[in-house]
Amino acid sequence: MKYHEVNHLKDTIKSTKEGLERISKEQDLNITENDQNFYVFLIKHVIFFEYILSSYPDTFILKVLISDFSYLIVNDMKQNDRYLKLHERSIIENYLRLILKNADYIRNIDSNAFNEFKNTCNDYGLDEDKVNTIHSAYKLSCSYIHGSKKLEEDLPKFFADVFTNVTSDKANKNSQNNRIIKYISY
Repeated sequence: MKYHEVNHLKDTIKSTKEGLERISKEQDLNITENDQNFYVFLIKHVIFFEYILSSYPDTFILKVLISDFSYLIVNDMKQNDRYLKLHERSIIENYLRLILKNADYIRNIDSNAFNEFKNTCNDYGLDEDKVNTIHSAYKLSCSYIHGSKKLEEDLPKFFADVFTNVTSDKANKNSQNNRIIKYISY
């Protein structure tokens, strides 16, 4: 990568961050400095995948990852937890597809994919704890998307939460964002 390309990428990161700040003010969204740092982390991934995609334009998984990282930002800003989890799950699935290079996992990721990943984790500098962290994040996302216990426990509360857009507190949100950063950084 040439010097002018690096400067262009830095400018892109800066202008995207400023654009998100402007949108958050226009939409009266409560965006913290931790949120902004999380978004910059995700923006860098989008830019990285766009850079690779410029050399391999037919790589569908990269296009999906770019979309998922972008919408992860949007849904975090909007505090739309369900869609946030949907994109989180998709990111994990597509990273596994890239790593495992196994056609059996093109349609869906299952426990076999995580077992295969666990068996090859040393090849990627990961220990079993990190693989378990990723698998736990995946299971949590799946359970959130499909309703799981939330629908069984208190149906009226479930609907009230959905329609009033009840979101987790900031400490919970920061914890969630740090968890995402952690497993993406592995």
